[in-house]
Amino acid sequence: MIQDHTHELKSDRILQYETYETAVTHNGDALEFVPAKYKTDEICTIAVSNCGHSLKYVLNKTLEICMIAVNNDGDALKYIKNKSSKICRHAIKNEPCAIEFVDKNHPRYYRLCKMAIKRDALALRYVENLTEELCEIATRKTKKYREDWDKVSRYIKKKDIILWKRMYL
Repeated sequence: MIQDHTHELKSDRILQYETYETAVTHNGDALEFVPAKYKTDEICTIAVSNCGHSLKYVLNKTLEICMIAVNNDGDALKYIKNKSSKICRHAIKNEPCAIEFVDKNHPRYYRLCKMAIKRDALALRYVENLTEELCEIATRKTKKYREDWDKVSRYIKKKDIILWKRMYL
């Protein structure tokens, strides 16, 4: 009789696990409602594959899970504490404005800024201390598209406008 009861408990756990797995397969954000004991790497991987932002509900943020999340949605970078250059590159490749979530003291910050602006000039709105080179990259990227240039020029801070005017006017 005890064996039957134990079997029922195992069956219930398996059924619950499968229910949570199905939920995050359909909507990664459902991970928020999955109890901690069911947040396995497998379930978390499924969740971040469907919705990178569900990384905020992952308890064990492995390198693999983080990579999947930022490849799905670059803005998931904001949920990662220790950001390697590799993770940052993947996030920025997916979403250039993810540069916003890179620590300004990151050893490769300037290089990552260049990468972001080359992919999308509007990413410069998140860059501190614009340089002549970064302004030039953004300008070259948007010169053809007047509406983009108007947006980009708004993000160049007043102190940087003197630099920009010297270069392009």
